[in-house]
Amino acid sequence: MRHARSLLSLVPFVLACNPEFSNRFSHIDGARVLGVQSTAAEVTPKTVVSYRILVATPTGTDQSPLVDWAYCTQPRAGSDVNDFSAACLGSSDVVVPFGSGSEPSGTIPQNACRQFGPDIPQTKPGEPQARPTDADSTGGYYQPVVLNLHAASGLIQELGETRISCGLANSSTAQLTDYHDRSKPNENPELSDVVALELGNASLTAEDAAAPLEIAPGTVLTLRASWPACPVTSSCGDGICGPHEDIQGCPADCSTPHGCQGAEPYAYLDPLSHQIVDRHETIRVSWFSTAGDFADDHTGRTEQEFALTTSDDSWTAPSAQGSVFMWVVLRDARGGIDWKSFRLEVK
Repeated sequence: MRHARSLLSLVPFVLACNPEFSNRFSHIDGARVLGVQSTAAEVTPKTVVSYRILVATPTGTDQSPLVDWAYCTQPRAGSDVNDFSAACLGSSDVVVPFGSGSEPSGTIPQNACRQFGPDIPQTKPGEPQARPTDADSTGGYYQPVVLNLHAASGLIQELGETRISCGLANSSTAQLTDYHDRSKPNENPELSDVVALELGNASLTAEDAAAPLEIAPGTVLTLRASWPACPVTSSCGDGICGPHEDIQGCPADCSTPHGCQGAEPYAYLDPLSHQIVDRHETIRVSWFSTAGDFADDHTGRTEQEFALTTSDDSWTAPSAQGSVFMWVVLRDARGGIDWKSFRLEVK
């Protein structure tokens, strides 16, 4: 999810420690949107997409949030410094409502690649000509999704996104063919588990667990998030429709194609060499809780660490007894997301 590409999913990938401020990004002291997932994670225009949302509150996850959903249709003007037009959040004339509730479905607009991709956007008469959208650091483009969350504290407005498969800007026909052979649509990652190393690798207990994990006040835990490993090379029969595989050559994997739910490989048109190169996704983990303190708000793995499938953070339990709600949000570099919600008892 983005807030003019600066909210949650595309904050720069930083693994360094955070300074100890009282107002920590990881601390939940009011209703907040922590994630929006599109399924599928990457689609072509006119595709039906389902969504789900993670809304955290000081008393746990809001299981039935009141949310209105819409697609923005306004491209960014040439003078805009953000990736999405400010009008997406400020004008009802440039949005197309498609649903309400916590799990709606919508159809990606037919002109999504024109308005938010490498093609020249359509503008209204009298408006300055917008310019094609710049691809993100992975070469991708995104259809903005406007969310209006009706929380007890008032209206909370956010921008989500769905990655859209568009053409390659300034590429040849041969490069485009090579790109599609070597890169598959993104798959949402999977947060497999979160364990506490000091407790014998015990899994954190789900938010609705009848007997949540109990810890003493002030306990320091090393928490380890994990996700699946992706094959280094494609192999027909491994259940993943990977690079250089298609329905003709590998119907077992590609008749109903699924990607890997870890740090996937993908092709990228390098703007300097203007060659198609192979890359891997970075993985980013965001940590949130209603009490206690994380050593880092974000951890993860860089592109060069794609073979590593875990990321650790340290959490210090509060001194006061009571329930603590915790959320761990996993993102890949191409807009995919997954999360889990937990509850611990400090006593």
